[in-house]
Amino acid sequence: MSLRFRRWLFAAFVLAFLIMATLIVPYAFGYKLDGSGWKLQKTGMFVIETKPKGAQIYLNDKLQTSNLLIWKSEQSKAIQTPTKLSHVSPGNYRVRLDLDGYWPWEKELSVRAGESTYLEDVRFFKRNLPELLFKTESNDKINNLVSADKNWLAYNVGKELKLYNLETETTENLATGTFDNLDWSADSTWLIADRLAINSVDRTQVNLASLNTQKIWPGELANQVCYQNKNGLASFDLKTKESSLILNNKNQNISDCLIKESYSYIIRQGAKHSELVITKNGSGKELGIIALPRLAQYQLINSDSKQINIWDSNSHKLILISINLPWTNNYTVKTITNPVNQSYWIDDNRLLYSSDFEIWLYDLSANQHNLLTRVSRPINNIFWHPSQNYIVFATDQDISSLELDNRERHNITKLLTMQIDSQVMIDKDAKVLSFFGQLGQQSGYWQLEL
Repeated sequence: MSLRFRRWLFAAFVLAFLIMATLIVPYAFGYKLDGSGWKLQKTGMFVIETKPKGAQIYLNDKLQTSNLLIWKSEQSKAIQTPTKLSHVSPGNYRVRLDLDGYWPWEKELSVRAGESTYLEDVRFFKRNLPELLFKTESNDKINNLVSADKNWLAYNVGKELKLYNLETETTENLATGTFDNLDWSADSTWLIADRLAINSVDRTQVNLASLNTQKIWPGELANQVCYQNKNGLASFDLKTKESSLILNNKNQNISDCLIKESYSYIIRQGAKHSELVITKNGSGKELGIIALPRLAQYQLINSDSKQINIWDSNSHKLILISINLPWTNNYTVKTITNPVNQSYWIDDNRLLYSSDFEIWLYDLSANQHNLLTRVSRPINNIFWHPSQNYIVFATDQDISSLELDNRERHNITKLLTMQIDSQVMIDKDAKVLSFFGQLGQQSGYWQLEL
């Protein structure tokens, strides 16, 4: 090889290097040629994570593929989540994520030059039909309630009180009769059916008729119920069968009672107003009284909340009372003036609630209400999905999920359309929904896999 040829070859390599560097270095720093092909523009990026992973990505209906796998088919080259989709030209994009067997996800998002747009909390829900766990008759009137630990379903159909194990999917008869009121203890150990208490562990039954009361409320403590008779308000231990006085209030109208830790909270109805009475358990005396805004049908709800939640079933107002204990007459009262039918505490500060046609998120510390959506049919129940970015809600005709990410809009996905006859329950692993309903000619208790 002559010296002249070697010099020519070296010059050719240098020229090629300079040309490649001119193209590669801007690309490495996030630049690419614009649509005209003559001007460099700064690009952006989509950072996408989904659960489950493996979703294909479409931008403006175009499947995103890898340019490195040129020998493969279009589908084989498809980029899948999780991924960082780089060198995206600035602008607005209709982003669609598809995963076989699941409902698609779609939203219009923008990319800015030199910035990343994040889609990190996308949760896919399965696209399938529900499974019938057991049958009922279409004209059956069913009173039912799921335990707090989500292991048990108690339901009264006809003149049979039944217990269904949601883990083993087995049913057993508990008692005969018609029971109007079903309640579970906070630890899910006791089912209170009118004036009959049934232990879910050993099936021990305690007849509460001897307490001479029509009002019985489960307590927060194990084996404990609260009741009112002619002598006042008392607690009853379902194991020892012993009673202890909570409050000596003969001939007074008590509408609700909550025993929580070492204190009892009592709704007392007077002639012209209602009030919340606080007592120290075992003292039999009033510690404090908080006047409530009018005479109303108040109930104590959401017993696991740090706030005392008092709901008026007539006006559908919810009162939140923060009490400093031991009692010092130091408390704060906040009233949610929007109608409240269902409510659910996400954490100590955020309350999810719904009216007939609206779903709201309330921030307690900021005292702010955020309207999430309006729907066309009355909402029967709502709950928070543990993924932290989704809400599931149900009407009498369908079940839907709502995404909290509000860029462009809150995505709503209709998961199922059928007749829903009861509250919808999500299991403790957030994998299935369960409910009474009717699909076609079949009625019963159904399970929908998420």
